Amino acid sequence: MRKTPIKQKKTNPMLKNIKINTTTKSLVLIDQKPIRKSYIKDCQKVIKKIDSLKLQIQHFEKADKPAYGNWINTQFGDEILYIRQKNQELEEKQLLLEEIEEEAHYYNLNLHQAYLRVQHKREHPEEYQDEEPYSEDEEPKFGDYEDFDDAKEDDDELEKEFREFMNDFFDAEDAKFGKDFFEDMDGIFNLRKKKEKEPVDNRLKDRYRYIVQKLHPDSNQNQSDFEKELWFEIQEAYQLRDLEKMDMLIALYNIRKGETEKESSVFELKYTLNILNKSQNYLKKMLTQVKKDPSWNFLTFSQKKLQDIKKKLKTEFREYTEVIEFELMRINSIFEEIKKEPKPKQRRSKTTKSNIPIKGQLDFGF
Repeated sequence: MRKTPIKQKKTNPMLKNIKINTTTKSLVLIDQKPIRKSYIKDCQKVIKKIDSLKLQIQHFEKADKPAYGNWINTQFGDEILYIRQKNQELEEKQLLLEEIEEEAHYYNLNLHQAYLRVQHKREHPEEYQDEEPYSEDEEPKFGDYEDFDDAKEDDDELEKEFREFMNDFFDAEDAKFGKDFFEDMDGIFNLRKKKEKEPVDNRLKDRYRYIVQKLHPDSNQNQSDFEKELWFEIQEAYQLRDLEKMDMLIALYNIRKGETEKESSVFELKYTLNILNKSQNYLKKMLTQVKKDPSWNFLTFSQKKLQDIKKKLKTEFREYTEVIEFELMRINSIFEEIKKEPKPKQRRSKTTKSNIPIKGQLDFGF
């Protein structure tokens, strides 16, 4: 039978130079300097990549994008103004039409009557101050008919209120049970928390004092963007009593400033590296999206490329204008019909009874 070779476990490169004494059973202290040095080096590499990504994104936001916007306004200012005006006109007429339809439905009017009522209401709003606004939950005034969908919405709302009531009830009961059941245990837990809280608070205050001396705006008036951002992160970590985040921020500051002699633990450095990698991945995704923007690297565009873009945008503006003008024409035709007073329905005239026999009817001649 063929034996499957046993795979050798890969050795961590950070531990390859560390010699372990296997003859002694006592605890052996491991020199953490090589491990710390490796993590610091990795952090510095990631920080350089993050800085490069940020510079590209900032250049786009502060240079390319504004320049592109100015160029668009220069080339198509009249078209943009015309489209904006027509779009506003279209939106106003759509809102008016919706108001007319709502008025017709609520007061059982035809569209012409509803149109006259809405126009009068807009011209004389003081006459309608005491009138209650129409609510979708309220039934129409012309009957007791209730739409199936409205009834379903009412049932859903009632069910939702019932569920909220039951949730509140059980939450209150659970809280009461928990209070009664753990009343005697609170003393034990609080005693333990006081013992644990004190050293954590002391360590948090020590680290806060250390970093405040470095970053406080009064002592460091020429703060870089990194230091300003870090200062706010430090304040947030201190307010939330987040010791882990505070350690990470201090390690990040020391690495960026080259103060690697400060003794950050291996755990803190590893945690910092993990956060930096996440930041780098986020910025990479953000840069990928930014590069899809038409204004990316706009300041480097050649005259030929600008002419091509201008030609394409000119076509798009023309097509968009045609769409808006068509919609305006359509809604204007609707208003023309609404403004016309509907013709009264013609009553059918009484016809004389026909002497022509019906098919199948026998004519006996008497």
